Amino acid sequence: MFKSLFRLMHGQLHVGAGRVDDRSAMALIDHQARVASRDLALARRELIAAIASEKSEAHRLRNLRARMATLDGRAVAAVRAGFADMAEEVATDIAALSADCIVGAQCLKVLAAEIERQKQRVADAEMRLVRCDRGRRLVKAEQAVRALRERTTGRSEDDGLVLAEAEVTLACLRRRQLDDLSPPRRSARDIGTMPQLPGAFGSGPHGRRSPSAAEVLVGIKNRAMMANRVA
Repeated sequence: MFKSLFRLMHGQLHVGAGRVDDRSAMALIDHQARVASRDLALARRELIAAIASEKSEAHRLRNLRARMATLDGRAVAAVRAGFADMAEEVATDIAALSADCIVGAQCLKVLAAEIERQKQRVADAEMRLVRCDRGRRLVKAEQAVRALRERTTGRSEDDGLVLAEAEVTLACLRRRQLDDLSPPRRSARDIGTMPQLPGAFGSGPHGRRSPSAAEVLVGIKNRAMMANRVA
C-alpha cells in the first residue's frame, strides 16, 4: 500500500546522469507523488474501515457478555428452583457464548494493534508527503529562476546589440534632418560667379555709375522746365 510512497520518500527513485533531464525527472517525481497521494488516501479509508470494525466488534462483545450475564442469572434461578435440566441447557448456551466472547476479545486486540500501527504509518506518510511537496515546489522554483536567467541573459545581449544599432540609426537620422533644415552653404567660387545687379546695386554696362537721387531729381526738374517752355 505504501510502496510508492516509501520509494519516493526514501530516495529510491534512480535517475541516471545523462538519461533524463531535470524536466523529465520532475515529471517522474510528480507522477510518483500522485501515486503516493492515492496510496495515502486509500490507507486513510482502510484505517477508517478498521476503526469502524473495531467499534462493531466491541459492540457485539458487549452484547454477548450481557446475554451471558442474563443466562447465568436464569441458570442460577433454575438450579435454585430444582430445574436441573433447564440449568444444563443454559450452561451449554453460556459456554458457546463464552467461546464467542473469547474470539471477540482476540479480534479486538488484533484490530487495536493494527489500528495503532496504521495510524503511525499514516501520520508518518503524511509528514513525508508534506516534506516531499515542499521539496518539489522548491526545485520547481529554482528551475524557473534558472530558466528565466538563461533566457534573460541571452535576450539582454541581443537587446543590447539591437539598442546600439537603433541609437546609431537615430543619430544618423537626426544629423540628416538638421542638415536639411540648415541654410545651404555657398562656396567662394559660387560667390565670385554670381551676376551683378545693374542700377543702384552696381555699375551698369561699360563701367558707367548709376545716378544718385539728387542727380535724378535735377534731371526731372530740367525736363519739367523744358516742357513749360514748349507749352
